[in-house]
Amino acid sequence: MEDTATYVFYTLFPILVIVFFKIFVKEKRINNRVELDLNVPGFIIPVLFYTLIIGLRYNVGRDYAGYTQWYKELKYTGNFPVDNDFGFVFLNKFLVNFGFESYSLFIVIAFLQILFLMLFLKSIPFIRYWYLYFFFTSLLFFVSMNAMRQTLAFLISMYCIQLLNKKNYYTLFLMAILALSIHKTVSLLFILLPVIKIEWFKNVKKQIVFFLSAVFILPKFFMILLNYLNPLINLLGYNYYMENLDMLRDYTEEHMVGEGLSVFLFFFIDFMIIIFYNRLKESFKKYYFIQYYNLFFIGVILSRMFKGNFILERISDYFIFFRLIILSFLMLYIFKVLKKSETKIIKPIALLVCIAMLLFYYRGIYNNAAEVAPIQFIFYHD
Repeated sequence: MEDTATYVFYTLFPILVIVFFKIFVKEKRINNRVELDLNVPGFIIPVLFYTLIIGLRYNVGRDYAGYTQWYKELKYTGNFPVDNDFGFVFLNKFLVNFGFESYSLFIVIAFLQILFLMLFLKSIPFIRYWYLYFFFTSLLFFVSMNAMRQTLAFLISMYCIQLLNKKNYYTLFLMAILALSIHKTVSLLFILLPVIKIEWFKNVKKQIVFFLSAVFILPKFFMILLNYLNPLINLLGYNYYMENLDMLRDYTEEHMVGEGLSVFLFFFIDFMIIIFYNRLKESFKKYYFIQYYNLFFIGVILSRMFKGNFILERISDYFIFFRLIILSFLMLYIFKVLKKSETKIIKPIALLVCIAMLLFYYRGIYNNAAEVAPIQFIFYHD
C-alpha cells in the first residue's frame, strides 16, 4: 500500500488521541486511589475527536460494506436481513426510525468503543498511555474497525471487571446484558467472571510448559478437539461457519500469508511477560493484576491452539486482547519500578519491543490489514 495520505493519517491520529488524553483527561484522588476524572468538560474532547474521525470514515474496514448493506436493506424493506444479536439489531432499527443515514451506525459504534475504553482505564489511569500505544500498534485499533461488534462487546466486558471489583453488581448486570446483546460470544468471558479473582496460574515453570505446549504440541490435536466443540459453536451462532469449513480454511490461509516475524514477536512478548509474572503480580496486586493475567494466559493458550481456524481464533480474541493490559503493566514496571542495576539490559530489550510493535503497526498498514486502507471519509462520497 503506497497511499501517502493513509500513512500520514495513521501516524498523526494515534499521536493526537494520546495527546488529547493527556491534555483534557485529568486525574483525581478517591479514597486513596487515583482515578481519571471523567466528569470534567474536557473529557468529551478526546471522545468526540475519536468518535467523529473513526465514525465518519468511508468503506474502511472489511465489515464496513456488510454493515452498510444491512442498514440500507432495513431502511428500505423494514426487515433486518440477517439473524443477528438483538441489541445490534435494535440499534439499527432505532437509527433507521429516526431517519439517520448508515454512517450514523459507525459513529455510534465508535463512540461506544472509546467511551467504554475510557471507563475501563478510569481505575488504572497510570497505564493509559502505554495501553493506548499498544491499542494502536497491536492492531486492535484496526480490529475495532472491522470486527466492530466483537470489539465493543470486549471493551464493555473490560469495564464490567472494574464494576465487579467495585461490587457495583446492578450496573454490572446491565452492562453484561448490553455486551451480550451486541455479540453473544462474549458470554465466555462472563462465565469466568465469578472466579477470576482466584490465582489460576501460580507457578511460572508450569506456565512456560503450558505455553510451549500450546505453541508446539496442542495445535496438532486441534481437529480432534473441534469435533467436541461443534455443539458449542452451534450454540453461539457459528453453525454457518461450520457448514463452510472449506471456504473458511482458504480464507484463513489467505490471511496468514505474510505473518512472518510477528509470530516470533508475540512469542517473545508473551514469554517475557511470563518470566516477569511474579514481579508484576506483587507490584500491581491491588490493581487486580491477577484477574487480567488469568484471562490473558487463557488467551495465550487458546490463540496458539486455535491458530489457523477463523472461527475459534475470533473466540480466543476475547482473551488474547488482555495481552495489551498485561504488556502495559510490564512496560510500566520496566521503565518506572525496575531497579537501576537491572535496567541496563532489560530497558533496551523493552525499547526494542516497543519499536517492533510500531513496525508491526506500519506493516499492518502496508499489508492493508482488515482493509483499513486507503483512508477516506464520508464527506467525499454519496
